[in-house]
Amino acid sequence: MNKIEKLLLDKSLNTEQSILQGQWEFDKKNIPNALRAIAVVFPHYSIHDESHSVSILNNIVKMLDEEVVSKLSCTDLWLLLEAAYCHDLGMVVTAERLDCVLRNGEFMRHYMKIAADENHPLNRS
Repeated sequence: MNKIEKLLLDKSLNTEQSILQGQWEFDKKNIPNALRAIAVVFPHYSIHDESHSVSILNNIVKMLDEEVVSKLSCTDLWLLLEAAYCHDLGMVVTAERLDCVLRNGEFMRHYMKIAADENHPLNRS
């Protein structure tokens, strides 16, 4: 558990803000499953899984300093956690959408054009 999670847990315990902790626990259990799918569709990108989100949270604590982070409200802490985990969810592609794009002739023409161009940035190792 990182510093921000621990603070949210401690500050929300036995308060009306405990709903944020409950939502965070639900999201922390489910969002990483979606994030793991990113590497399947975007293998050439840097890692965008849960470890990426944890790194972001650790860097936030380093940048702001633990003393400043400890003064944040439950809502602020929850928003930081959610932002760190959810910011890449737009990269998740459903199987249905992927199938639709792969069947689209326009996409395949674009792909073949890139594959045939040795100087295209996606062909560089």
